[in-house]
Amino acid sequence: MTASRQGGEAPPAPAAFRYSVVIPVFNSERLIGETVRRTAEFFERAGWRHQIVLVNDGSADRSWEVVAALARQNASIVAINLEKNYGQYAAIFCGLHHASGDFVVTMDDDLQNPPEEIAQLVAKILEGYDVVFGRFRAKQHARYRRWGSGLIGRLNRWIFGQPRDLTVSNFRIIRKSVVDRMRRHRTRFPYITGLALLYSEKRANVWVEHRPRPQGESNYDLILLFRTAARIVLHYAPFPGAGIIRRIRRNPEAPAYVEKEVITSAQSPF
Repeated sequence: MTASRQGGEAPPAPAAFRYSVVIPVFNSERLIGETVRRTAEFFERAGWRHQIVLVNDGSADRSWEVVAALARQNASIVAINLEKNYGQYAAIFCGLHHASGDFVVTMDDDLQNPPEEIAQLVAKILEGYDVVFGRFRAKQHARYRRWGSGLIGRLNRWIFGQPRDLTVSNFRIIRKSVVDRMRRHRTRFPYITGLALLYSEKRANVWVEHRPRPQGESNYDLILLFRTAARIVLHYAPFPGAGIIRRIRRNPEAPAYVEKEVITSAQSPF
């Protein structure tokens, strides 16, 4: 990780930029309202122009009804309802295509990433980085999640050149130029962390808080960890014969996701 600003030059003021926050939503009807409220309150208190992009990833509960109502009430919110459950990475990839900020934050829907910690991400990326990952002071995850993160980290170092001193997480901020390159990447199986590493040069960590989930259980289990590892290996790893496997599995015409409904306002502050 290398700082990019020279000679003690002061970073630009955060209020000079626009920010998009992409939140994939899955079975979070009891939490997403508070997540959005605190996120919007953070930006309004800071006086920063913002957009919140909520992508409902085939939830079986009333999550879509909740996020649709939020989008109708607030011009800063975009709500997208996917046709079915495509997975967290596809939902984020969809959100990136609707994000129009100079910087894009991605975060979970369950308040384990306190929205107020976005300030730490913004301050760090304005030092001149392409992508900044939140590094949790204390992870509030089950032991298998920590084991799985170690496995994913090894794959990231092998395939995407993740530096050993860089810790990745889903709580991150990405510069628009990198997001634009990520959006142009043609794949049915987007891996957001890998694409952010692939299309960036200057990466950094910043310490952030990680809180216990206020209620309910995480939607991310051991099976999904193994699926993530398999996706990375099958669709990105440079092993012999990988190209043949990808051509067999890939349908160039099939999208990574299908949008069923989009709710946005013509009066958006963006």
